[in-house]
Formats: sequence, structure tokens, C-alpha cells
Amino acid sequence: MEKSQSLTPEVVAILSEIREQAHKYNQAFETFQTLVSEAEALQKHSDDYFERLESKTLRLAEEFQKTSEESVAKVNAKLTSIDHIFHELETIQAVKASLQTLEDTFKKNTSSLAGVVENIKTLVIRQVEKETARLDRKINVLNEEHTEQLGRVSRHCLATGLLSRYVFARMQRDEPFESELQADELFAAGVLHDLGLGLLSVLDPG
Repeated sequence: MEKSQSLTPEVVAILSEIREQAHKYNQAFETFQTLVSEAEALQKHSDDYFERLESKTLRLAEEFQKTSEESVAKVNAKLTSIDHIFHELETIQAVKASLQTLEDTFKKNTSSLAGVVENIKTLVIRQVEKETARLDRKINVLNEEHTEQLGRVSRHCLATGLLSRYVFARMQRDEPFESELQADELFAAGVLHDLGLGLLSVLDPG
């Protein structure tokens, strides 16, 4: 008590200021620790989010690759079937031409076979028309399937473009970053990403 009474007012004021500053430093340190904890939590949340996003992107890429390969394989199979059908049509036309030649030969050699030749011609024409109608129906069915397949590929390309633009816009909204690309450019790239596959199937069907 005697020592406290011996302190001058200036010393007491200094000690009081020191205690106040220490209290403020303690509060500032606690605030700093809180900010560090929040920053670490935010960093962990960001890492988890990007890890999930990367996993989902890889899964979508694998699914897209599988779907694209299956689509290209189906389109190539349909094109091969159409090639076979046209080859059959060419064979039928060649047979028809051969029969026409035989008919002309028969007419030149004998007139007595004219009735028989006419019957053969009628039967052949009917058979050719029947086979042609059957092949036409088959071609129509294949064309419808091919059109449906192209529709699925178109919807897939559109969905890829929309997903690309959505992911880009969502990432820009959550954590803006610099990019030379715009959302619409990513959408266009997503829509046109399968264009090369279609050209490749036409240039090299095998």
C-alpha cells in the first residue's frame, strides 16, 4: 500500500495506459485468430467444392466420351447398312439389265417364245418392284432411325453448351476470375464440340 501511494500520478497514468493497450492488443489478437479460423474454414470449403466439381466434371467427361463413341458407332453402323442396301439395289439393277439383254436375244432368235418372254418379263418386273418396295421401306426405316440418332446428338451438343456456360457463370459468380473467354463463347464451343466426329465419320467411315 505504501508503494502504491508513493507512485506519482504520471506513473499511474502510464500504467493505466499500458493495461489499456494490452487489453486492446489482446482483443486484436483474438479477432485475428477468429479471422484466421474463418479463412481456414473458407479455404477448406473451397477445396471441397473444387474437388467435388473436378470429380463431377471428370464423370461428365467420361459419360460424354462414352455416349459420343456409342453414337458414332451407331451412325457408322447405319451408314454401313445403307451402303449394303445401295449395293443390293445396284445388283438388282444389274440383274434387271441382264434380263433385258436376254429378252432382246430371245426376241431375235425366235418369235414363238415371245409370250414366254413376256410372262418372264412381267414376273421379273413384279419381283423387282416388290424387292424395290421392300428396300425402300427398309431405307425409310433406317433414315428415320438415323434422323432420331442425329436428334439425340443435337440435344446432347446443346446440353453440353448449356452446361459449359452454366459452370463458367457459376464459378464467376462464386469466385470471379480473369478469363479471355466469355460465357457465350463456351456455349458455342460446347455446341460445336462434336462437329469433328461427324466429319470424321463421313471422310473415314471405317
